[in-house]
Amino acid sequence: MEKAIKRLEETFGIQLRVGLEQEFYLIDSTRNHLNAYSLQSFFEEEDFLEILGTSLNNAGLGLKSLHAENGVAQYELTFKPDNPLKACDHLILAKSISRWSAIKMGRRISFSPLISKEKVGSGLHVHFSLCDKDGTNINAGENKQLSPKAGSFISGILKHLNALTAFSSPSFISGLRYQPPRWTAYFNNFAVQDRKAAVRQTYLGEGTEPFHFEFRTADAAASPYLVLSAFIHAGCNGLEKKLNPPKSLTTHQLLKELPEGIGRLPKTLKESLNALIQDEILMKCFPEELIQQYFENKNHELTIAEKLEGNELFERYSQSY
Repeated sequence: MEKAIKRLEETFGIQLRVGLEQEFYLIDSTRNHLNAYSLQSFFEEEDFLEILGTSLNNAGLGLKSLHAENGVAQYELTFKPDNPLKACDHLILAKSISRWSAIKMGRRISFSPLISKEKVGSGLHVHFSLCDKDGTNINAGENKQLSPKAGSFISGILKHLNALTAFSSPSFISGLRYQPPRWTAYFNNFAVQDRKAAVRQTYLGEGTEPFHFEFRTADAAASPYLVLSAFIHAGCNGLEKKLNPPKSLTTHQLLKELPEGIGRLPKTLKESLNALIQDEILMKCFPEELIQQYFENKNHELTIAEKLEGNELFERYSQSY
């Protein structure tokens, strides 16, 4: 990751600010299914969530919020923007503290991408902004449109996105999230205020920034260090080639017609790994030994997971993450 950050800062004069969001489930909850995404959902698990929030705040990890999510007994941790390396460190520590808090309370928590075939999935969302060397936001250009640098950076991500999913959605069950009607990305698209876009432009958040961006094709099975390393290198390749800014194309539009250059995201881990193998540019950004060991690990996972069926598959991942 340090290599990727150095490339972005020294070659292009850009600093990246990252705010991570991580969803998770309390998988031992027997709560009312009508209370998802509500204040009542938060109150019903107040004892656990209070301990978790207090522990995270005491650790100084930049916790921004802890709130109920769309699934039953699903919640989300959000963190204040920071440099990429520190953002990853904080996420890893936060997940460890979350598991410790659950054990202390005699609860079961899981960051698995899916805890069942039917339930809402859990994602890792990467909010980001581009800044110059002085820390000034450069997301917007003239008329509050994408700046040339932001446009090229995002186009680079989208160009390499299929390969990038080998790092960002790296489990056997991750690909199940990228299929309708789930509330996540299906295509390698950019759109304004579309939560089903791979990269969305959003006006939500604190401060005076006109807008920032959210990368929505990652989950907790991923190493955040590998995700952001690949993410930054992909963006740098877009800057290097001075790619044109992407057009805003909503998922609703793309379900009707796919323009040239837009396609479905990989639906399986095998497809993601094959996309990475074929992406020579992104492959060269990582040490050969790391890539070799990563593929050995993922192929071993495939061998095990392909033998599991039904609830056993999701239960195994729920226990693992």
